[in-house]
Amino acid sequence: MKKTVLFIVFMALTGAIFGQTWSPSAFGYIQTYPQYELMSHEPQQKERVEALRNGDITNPVYKTAVEYFSVSAYSFFLNKKLYMLSYDTCSTCGNLNFKVGKPIQRGLFLFRLDKDSWTKVSDALQTDYYSLDSSIDEPSIPQHNIWSSDCYLPVKNITGDYNNDKSLKNGSVTIEANGNVTIVLVNRKMYHDSNVDIKQSLYNKTVVLVPNNDGTYKVQ
Repeated sequence: MKKTVLFIVFMALTGAIFGQTWSPSAFGYIQTYPQYELMSHEPQQKERVEALRNGDITNPVYKTAVEYFSVSAYSFFLNKKLYMLSYDTCSTCGNLNFKVGKPIQRGLFLFRLDKDSWTKVSDALQTDYYSLDSSIDEPSIPQHNIWSSDCYLPVKNITGDYNNDKSLKNGSVTIEANGNVTIVLVNRKMYHDSNVDIKQSLYNKTVVLVPNNDGTYKVQ
């Protein structure tokens, strides 16, 4: 019951963060648009992204943009530049018609918001996946999909009332004194092997990004 509640709550959280029109399902996120597009899709967010692009700290929207991305994403600011974790673009983004036997794999990268684009500035921190192993959809047989996934949660704050695992930490992003960036991810493994139960486990992964001399980062 606890896991079912967490699943429902996370679906509500994704809807609140990404807006009604592009809201991914809890396990469909891996097949949706990159988070840097989702986070800047709605009109209000477009205005915030533009304020960050211009780097105008006198613009009142700039402050609200910093607060928004700091709370709502795995992100940090350096030299008035926004850095954020996201999947990259994909040819089937937005298409939730998963194919049996064709697992989806997507790398999680660090992106930087530059004047004209989002620039990928790291290798993959990890590779997430979703695999649909079987699907039955016939008039005389109830729908029964068997699938599994292992993906990061784009929501950092997931502990509190939603699980009893005291070892699980909320996600975080910390810039160390030496310039390294320590990121604590919240990942989730899920699988569905019956018509009723969706089973899952949540776990943390710590990744350290080391700055290069050209504004990019390497995964330690």
